Parts: sequence; C-alpha cells; structure tokens
Amino acid sequence: MNAIGIDYQRTLCVICLREGPCSTAKIRSVGDGLRHLIPTAVLGDTQWGSGALLASDPNRLWGKDRLADDPWLDEQGAALFWRGLYRRLYAYLGYMQPTRLNGYHTVVSLPAANYEIAREQISHFCQVVGLRDTTVIPVTDAILCRWMTEQKQAESAESVVAVAAIGDTSSSVRAYRIQYRGSRYPRILSASQIVSLSEMGQAWWIQKILTFVKDRTDQPLPPQYELGLRDAAIELGAQLSRVAPTQPIAWAGPLQKNLFTPLQLTRSQCSAWPEVTRFTRTLPFAIRDTVTPVAGRATPDMLLIGGVGAVWPFAKDVAMQQLVSEAKIWQSRTPQEDGAWGAACWPEVADEYADILQRLTGVAETAKLGHVIIQSPATPASSSDDYEEIMRIARRYGNKSQLADNDPQSDVLPSSER
Repeated sequence: MNAIGIDYQRTLCVICLREGPCSTAKIRSVGDGLRHLIPTAVLGDTQWGSGALLASDPNRLWGKDRLADDPWLDEQGAALFWRGLYRRLYAYLGYMQPTRLNGYHTVVSLPAANYEIAREQISHFCQVVGLRDTTVIPVTDAILCRWMTEQKQAESAESVVAVAAIGDTSSSVRAYRIQYRGSRYPRILSASQIVSLSEMGQAWWIQKILTFVKDRTDQPLPPQYELGLRDAAIELGAQLSRVAPTQPIAWAGPLQKNLFTPLQLTRSQCSAWPEVTRFTRTLPFAIRDTVTPVAGRATPDMLLIGGVGAVWPFAKDVAMQQLVSEAKIWQSRTPQEDGAWGAACWPEVADEYADILQRLTGVAETAKLGHVIIQSPATPASSSDDYEEIMRIARRYGNKSQLADNDPQSDVLPSSER
C-alpha cells in the first residue's frame, strides 16, 4: 500500500508521497507546484496555495489572517483549501483518485492544540472532498515514525524517546517507551500525554523578523511580496542554525535595497526575543514532564527535534544547554517534511500501535504559563494512573487559584509553582 502524508498546520501545509515500502521507497515532497511549504490560502474555488497569495487579491482567505494554536479549521476557507489539496493530489497522481481502492492510504498529522476538535473537523473535510478512510494522528507520532524507519539495525533493548515537534503557531511534545528489535522497526510500548506549547512556533518568529523589515521601510509591506518575505525569513532562521551564535546573518529577501539600515541578526540576539525566551523557558519543562511518567526520570535516551519550525536553532540550543548532549539529539536532513514524511510511513511503521497512542491523545495546554487545560481522551484510559499523571502535569504548569469550583474533574486544573 502506498501512502500520502499531510502535515496540516495553521498557515502552511506539507505533503509527502510514499510509493512502496518505507525501507526502499523514495518519499517525495508534493508541494503546490511552486513551493513545498504550501500556504494554507485560497482565492475562491479557483486559486489554491501559493497561487492564491500571488494573485494579490484582497478577497483571498488564509490561515495566517488570524494566528491561533490549532490548524486552520475555518469552515469556509479551510474547506476550500482541502478541495484544492485533493485536486492537487489527483493531478499529481496522473488523474487518479487518491483512495485505498487505488492503493493510496492518506494520513494527516496535526499539532496537539485542540486536537480532538481538529481531528473531527479534518476528517470531515477529507470525507467531503473524497479523501475517504483518512487516518489522523498527532504530529509527534508522525515524527517518531520517521525516526523509527532509520532504527531497524539497532540491538534489542528498551529506550525512552521524546519528540519535540516545533510547529507553525504552536509546538507539541510527547515521550515514548520503545523497544528496539534488530532488523524490524522498534515496538512502541507506551506513550505519555501530549503537551501543547501555545503561541510557540515558527509563525511568531517570522512575524518578529518581518516587523524588523517593516520598521526599516517607509511604507507597509506590499502584499505581492508576502510569500517572498516569509520564504526569506524562514531561510534566515535556517541559516542561523548553521553559524556560530554571534555570527550575523544579513537579510537577503525582498525590499533589501529599500531598507533605511541593513538588517543583520545573530542567533544570540534572536534567542533574547520574548517570542523565543518564552519557548526556551517552557520546552525543557515540557520534555521533562512527558518523559518522567514513562521513564521514572527527567531526561530521555534520545530527543527527536522535528517539524516545520525545527530549521530554526532555538529548540536544539536549549536542549543541549539543559537536557541532553548533542549525541542524544536526532534531527532529519529535511525537518520541514518530518510531519508529512512520518505520516506517510505511519501505515507500515506504527499503525499496529494505534490503540496505545490514541488512548492518550488528551492534551495538556502549557503555553500560557498561568494555567493548563486538559482535554479528555476520546477513549478513557484503562487505569487511574493515567489520570493521576494528567493531574501531575497540570500541577506543573498551572495556578491553584484557577481550579474551577474545586472540582477534581474540571477541565481547568490547579498547579503549584515550579
């Protein structure tokens, strides 16, 4: 069975196609014909992705119009986007319907924020446009799948792996206990609750850089440059990952020659932004709090850092400073494709563990550092230990004064200070 993996975020989407077994298949990035990071944008029912933004029409709709933690679920715009996505796949496959009947299993990975609501809505969109029998999984599980495809030669042993999925408008963290099995893919033995980091991801860092660009011009940023500006901001973030912390990287995107003063940024400067320090303060706690219930200790044997925002240096920098050595950090060669790539591998690598993983899809919202909201799993856990662990994570991030009516089953849970 071939597979289509889709990493669906707020302002962008990535699609990968796997034809053949994971071990031998060449997994391809589908893109929208212009770029592999597809903007979640539409202009009516005629323009989709990059084309919708290049039209520079004020009537276009885009997930970026209102940044939020969850993927783009707008009933009007997102529904049209999924229709355009289906048409793109249909054309890319040689005008063949991307269905199981034709040998294609579609798997969509989503950020953890509002996961249950998003899963239902995306499943609905897929059903309406013709992507029937679609599987929806958390993006952390997808990144784990990509990593697992590279672990078939490891000696038999158990290990604890944490995944930090650095996303678009939010990020997600989850830990797993796995067992290496020699020539076979590792077995997933257990998994933690998913922790969602609100307002922490690539979109906020792009926004910060574009603010610097705007402040150096005498006019608003022209809409026709929006795509180029975002591409250049992402490329600047990727370049920061490849140089020393104090080495400046110059802005090389649109309007470069129109700036009053040149824009140069170092990794050290960017690490001090409030949008980044909030992330780097929270991420280590989130990793420790997901690892502890599955390992009985605070640090994982291996930390996987992936996702569309993993080309930026911030997650790896703070992990090396506070958690693990560089030798215990895994990053793929193409982290922006991790969610879609791993989703395309899911049917072969991890589908048999769906019951283990889906049982604990409740999400701890950690990002606003004042409280934590727990979303109950779709299927109740089999042991009270899981609920106790949810309570422990909640107490890690919350505030006692925010316990709703002192109800221990309330969605808003208390927490002592760190």
